[in-house]
Amino acid sequence: MNLDFSIFERSALKRAFYFFLAFNVLVCLASFLLVALFSNYIPGKTIVTNNMWAIMAALMLLTFAFTAKSKKELKAVLHTPDFKTQVLRYERYYKTKLLWNGFSIVLSGLLFVMTEKNLFFYILIIQLLLSG
Repeated sequence: MNLDFSIFERSALKRAFYFFLAFNVLVCLASFLLVALFSNYIPGKTIVTNNMWAIMAALMLLTFAFTAKSKKELKAVLHTPDFKTQVLRYERYYKTKLLWNGFSIVLSGLLFVMTEKNLFFYILIIQLLLSG
């Protein structure tokens, strides 16, 4: 019986995930502290508050565009014939996805700090829980 399974090293992916998780926790804590300590002294708060629906629409469009691009990229990775090349492409795909998700957490934290709305607080908490 020959079990010829391909094996790849997961340590790089695990390390990237743990950095991502630590980054998310730090961004959430920083957002909470900024709102708790300096909520009255944040410049530009009225600009964001007055343009809330335009910002939400732009975020939705960016989310749909990123999801479509990500699905296309994942399909290309899965159709790679060579296993080693597929693993390298998947590692790059995974790290890019973590980077964009980290950017999303930063954006949610920034919107929470700028608006002090419970909606962004809940979005930030949900993103933090789903990232773990």
